[in-house]
Amino acid sequence: MRPALPLLALLAACTRVTDAERLGDRAYVAGRYADAATAYQAAVGTGAGAPLQARYAQAAWHAGRLRDAARAWAAVAADDPTRAVEAADGLELVARDAARQQDVPALREAVFGLLAAAPDRPLGVHALALATAGPLGAADGVAVLPAALAAAPDPSTVDVLLATWGEALRETGACEPAIDAFRAVIRRSGQPDLRARADLGTAHCAVRLGANALDAGAADIARRWLELAVATDSAGEAGRAAALLLARLPTDEPVADSTAGPDEETP
Repeated sequence: MRPALPLLALLAACTRVTDAERLGDRAYVAGRYADAATAYQAAVGTGAGAPLQARYAQAAWHAGRLRDAARAWAAVAADDPTRAVEAADGLELVARDAARQQDVPALREAVFGLLAAAPDRPLGVHALALATAGPLGAADGVAVLPAALAAAPDPSTVDVLLATWGEALRETGACEPAIDAFRAVIRRSGQPDLRARADLGTAHCAVRLGANALDAGAADIARRWLELAVATDSAGEAGRAAALLLARLPTDEPVADSTAGPDEETP
């Protein structure tokens, strides 16, 4: 039998009982968790606080409705911060089962519910499961990949996650930390495809940073970024864009070493 939160404690916390809740309580006690979840869901739809949401979450989890359970536990933590630990425990159970069943939508709901309910709780194994389950959006990647990296089981997985994190940072406009991630991939990895991804990400970020510096009137910094882009992607789109921007720089500015590459210090 699955471990359950004490039902009597959940019932005692309820201050307003509707017919749907009564039906849910009877079904839950009888072990008819799908019926209980349906009844509680109807009661939640009429407006509910944390106690009813917790009962709904527990019934939905037992019934295998993992995404509903994750959302309900997240609502518990949002409605009543004093129950955040209880909600986080429930979300961990949902995340574990979702990962086992490869239910990515439910896993995502559980992971981000945990981030909100218990931001200090270690998230590594669940973040890793989400990061390796399929493509992540950029914002999701920025949020979960650091925790996934901490739980990575081997160097190859670390390298893949670093490259993916760098790409997520780049897409969200955080180019300086993205370049740090890409450089780590280049230092660590012997995989040509990962190194190519890191080179391309570095070049595109360097162009963006160079253009920003140029617009700000910081020509020396702009030159260093743009020459990094040219050195990293001389024949590609980013390298050509950097070369065009370099042509706009004053010729009397000090010229940085054009061989500067990803392993040297950035501005």
